[in-house]
Amino acid sequence: MQKSEKAAESILEQAIDLAKDLAPTLPGNDQPLQSQEAATETDPRELRAQLTDAEERLGFVLESIKDCALLLIDVNGIITGWSAGAEKILGYTEKEILGQPIQKIFTPEDNAAKIADGEMALSRSEGRATDNRWHVCKNGSLFWAAGYMRPLFAFETDKKLRGYAKLVRDLTDMKEAEKRMAELNAALETRVTDRTHELNAAIKDLRREIDQRKAAEAHLQETNKFEAIGRLAGGVAHDFNNLITGIVGITAALSEETEDPYARGELEEILKAAQKAAELTRQLLAIGRQQIGSLQVINPNDIVQEAMPFYKRLLREDIALTTSLDPAVGNVKANKAQMQQVLNNLLLNAQDAMPSGGPMEIRTSSVTLDASYAQGHFEVGPGPYVELSVTDHGHGMDEQTLAHMFEPFYTTKEAGKGSGLGLAAVYG
Repeated sequence: MQKSEKAAESILEQAIDLAKDLAPTLPGNDQPLQSQEAATETDPRELRAQLTDAEERLGFVLESIKDCALLLIDVNGIITGWSAGAEKILGYTEKEILGQPIQKIFTPEDNAAKIADGEMALSRSEGRATDNRWHVCKNGSLFWAAGYMRPLFAFETDKKLRGYAKLVRDLTDMKEAEKRMAELNAALETRVTDRTHELNAAIKDLRREIDQRKAAEAHLQETNKFEAIGRLAGGVAHDFNNLITGIVGITAALSEETEDPYARGELEEILKAAQKAAELTRQLLAIGRQQIGSLQVINPNDIVQEAMPFYKRLLREDIALTTSLDPAVGNVKANKAQMQQVLNNLLLNAQDAMPSGGPMEIRTSSVTLDASYAQGHFEVGPGPYVELSVTDHGHGMDEQTLAHMFEPFYTTKEAGKGSGLGLAAVYG
């Protein structure tokens, strides 16, 4: 039982003890006083004195209970007793309310549902009825109340119903406090939810910042590694280039002076090898950033279409090379030879990854890189770009291979069968 119900029950029990003595006089008691006197075998004057004393004591109780409304109700639901607390809470004076039905203080909705009749029926069958509901004051305002009703009997022996005693306690302040507490709890839950979302967003931003910092550190390490390789390659290439220049010059002079066909053929082979070595030297110088290839405005579609006959001769017959070129793709400023070199290397490596042959495609398209992509790829900034890609159906590269794909001489092939993808040319 709730605290409010216990308090109501305690107060009401005191009033009921007094009301029991008055029950024979309540309207609805159809038993003659003489019969009551005979039944109780009590002197009429003594009985009347007892009733008078009970009336006085009940009147004192009704007047003294000011924080609760105490009502006496006959068997027909008519109000026959009204405490000072009832007048204070409900606004009706005793003169205004006595003789009125108990439904007077219930809401129209509860009256339509016959709540008052249900309370009296429950009180008769169970010995009491409790409820928490809205009641109506004289001015039409509503208040939330805890109600407690008990039946009244004329005598303990005959159990003849003489009416009801109902206690109503105003819990509007408690109801408002509960409502306010619920609103505060809802506001707190909303605030906690909002702060949780903010915290999750902050954690997400922090993780993204950590990932970006790790990517920046990895990019810096990669850059430092390439710079070290470039310095080494540049130093070697300069010395090697000097040697090759001498070899090419002397071989060319000897080839012009000799009349021996065999010797001239051998010299031409030496010259071809020296020229290949010179090309390798130029690549090493490009990697070392000590030689910048000539840049020009070119269209990637033109590069692909111009080289397609060569690519088809370069690849095996079981490789079906096709193109998907975007006609609206824009021009780029790049080194033509390096672009062709990258494409050559991609096609050859793709072919090696397809020992059983299959389709292969060169594609160009226009793309726009946003700021979020650029944050994770420090070598580019946001904006429009041209994408040049080679798609194959080979076994692909694992994460370890992908991590080394731009290194100049990294390869997964056996010694003497490859020197890398050649993608390092994009850095030079």
